[in-house]
Order: sequence, then C-alpha cells, then structure tokens
Amino acid sequence: MTRFWLWVQPALAVVLLAHIVYTLVAFAWPDFPGSFVSIQFVVDGAFVLPGLVISLAVNQAILMFRKPRVVTRTEAIMIGILVAIVAALIGTSFAEDAIVAGLFLWPVLILFAIAVTIVLGVTSARLARAASPQGTADDAEMDELFAGGED
Repeated sequence: MTRFWLWVQPALAVVLLAHIVYTLVAFAWPDFPGSFVSIQFVVDGAFVLPGLVISLAVNQAILMFRKPRVVTRTEAIMIGILVAIVAALIGTSFAEDAIVAGLFLWPVLILFAIAVTIVLGVTSARLARAASPQGTADDAEMDELFAGGED
C-alpha cells in the first residue's frame, strides 16, 4: 500500500496541471469549445492550484529522499484529506455562484498543504535521525512513528 501513497501526489499534480492548462486556455480563448469560466475557476487554475503543484513537488521530493521510503498512516490520512479538499474545490469551481465555497476552501487547502509538508519533513528528519549511527530512537518510538505505514 505504501507504493500507492508514494504515487498519489504525482498523479494529483498531473491532474492539476491539466486543469491549470485548461483554465488558462479557456480564459485566454473565450470561444474555446465547452469552456466555462467562473471567478472561482479562474482563481483556482491561475493562482491556487499552481501553488499546490509546487507544494506537491516538494512533498514528493521529501518522500523520495526518505530512507526507508515509506508513508506513515498519519501522512496517508493527511494526503487523502488533501485530495478530498482538492476534489471539493475543483468540483465546486464549475458552478457560477460557488465563489463562497472557494473563499472557504482556498485557505483551508493552503494551510493543510503546508501542514502536510511540515509533517512529511518532520517524519523524514526523525527517520534520518533514527537511521544514523548515533540515532536515539528506540523501537517503541519507531513503532509509533510508522503506526502501520508499512503494508
């Protein structure tokens, strides 16, 4: 199951990049077939989602340089919540009067993305410290850290 969580963020980034390109094309070319542009749609595609793609890239770099390359249960839950927030944000961006949803979800998404990055960084630092020759982590701390992350 760890392999799935290692590839969720890059897959989400690819979907977000497609959404960003579609937003920019639809905004620049109003006669684009099937284009619908609401205020939330434009703000999502031009400002919020590009920042999230950068955050996902940083998160993935943290995970790829981690030894051992695992995702803890807490991290998996947080990444899952992040995907759900993105799905809610994109799902509501197609409604013309959904700016209120965006006003609520934008700061939630940004703060949660920051929290995910912090948790990934702290866990990676703990794993690196535990793997070092002078590591101070005992078995109980490592079991708590992984908390079922290795499937």
